[in-house]
Amino acid sequence: MLPVICEKIKDKNMPKRRYAISFLGNEQYAKAEQVLLQILSDETEQEYYRGDALLALYMIDTADGNKYAEKYRNRTDYLGYIAELVLNKKPVPRRTFSDALFFRS
Repeated sequence: MLPVICEKIKDKNMPKRRYAISFLGNEQYAKAEQVLLQILSDETEQEYYRGDALLALYMIDTADGNKYAEKYRNRTDYLGYIAELVLNKKPVPRRTFSDALFFRS
């Protein structure tokens, strides 16, 4: 399932794309790093997809996430907000499948 999601999130019109991006980070799927980095680096992407990709990258590899966050920390949009969370070690906590399924925070 994870490889399929990696392929599908390349489509900018994918329904529930933000959930898919977050899922890859939550699952710490290292093979997703390249596609997540493409989303993060693509300035034509919406800032919230880019921020979600940064957070997913951080969840997969903390050191890489910090490195990428440094580049975006001075932005005043959602991407900059996520970069600051990452650099201050305050990212969104991981959610289990059952948490997501039953909408627990």
